[in-house]
Amino acid sequence: QISIGKILVKNRSGFFTSDNLKTINNKRLLKQRFSRNQISIGKIKYGKDVNNNKKTKCLNHVPSGGAGSSSEQKINNPTINYHLNELKERFLITIISLLASVIFCIVLSKDLLVEFEINGLKNNFSFLQLNPGELFFTTIEVAFNFGLLCAFPTILYQVSTYALPGLTKQEKSFYIPLLIGSICLFILGLFFSYYILNPFALSFFSSYANGLVESTLSIKQYFDFYISLMISTGICFQIPIIQVILGKLRIVSSKQMLSVWRYIIIFCSLVAAIVTPTTDPVTQFLTTIPLISLYFLGILITKIVE
Repeated sequence: QISIGKILVKNRSGFFTSDNLKTINNKRLLKQRFSRNQISIGKIKYGKDVNNNKKTKCLNHVPSGGAGSSSEQKINNPTINYHLNELKERFLITIISLLASVIFCIVLSKDLLVEFEINGLKNNFSFLQLNPGELFFTTIEVAFNFGLLCAFPTILYQVSTYALPGLTKQEKSFYIPLLIGSICLFILGLFFSYYILNPFALSFFSSYANGLVESTLSIKQYFDFYISLMISTGICFQIPIIQVILGKLRIVSSKQMLSVWRYIIIFCSLVAAIVTPTTDPVTQFLTTIPLISLYFLGILITKIVE
């Protein structure tokens, strides 16, 4: 005699489906269904299916299985507590990875700051600190930004491994390339800003101020200018990703995107004027051209996806 609340039956491949997921609440039905009615606590036993003459795997999480027992308990399947515990573990790993990256970048913060100063020094800029702690807090800010960048692969891995099991195969085939493309475009935007956009902006300001004023900047203001321009450029480079999502959801088609290209040129110019921290035409022009190119690239990719 076995007292049991619920037993979940799995097929031989180990996956629950609408056909092989069964709930057995009746003791008599349990005896009829399985010729072997001995269940080990916390283990998996194989019961022989009397009707189909096949072995069926039976999950058991019942605390009692002896004769004459009357206690019943629902099966302890993965519930919201399991997912919360998993989320807590992944969040802890992410925080530890971020702290380790920030501490590592603090050690190298002065070298990183010197690397940023190179383009300014080439364009006859000099740097100073306006208060005694400005350089210190600037190095901490540099360390945090680069630490976040170094920890980003770990953060992305933890988030993706937590979310991907809930997606179907078709959804994975769409979202995984989309995620990789988004990361590549963001990194491309950072490199474009660092090696092309920022040096041109600094060169323009230096030549404009030549002979009129001395080009001396606060180290914090210089770093904020550099970082804000890099991040805004990386975000702007996500235009093809947004287009592909809109096309996949059938909100906007590739033909509709192409039909409004004249308005998009004006819109890209306005976006470049907003996201760039400067008002000079050179920086805005250098930002507008890649945005327009990325828009037409997004139309091509959207057409392929459609």
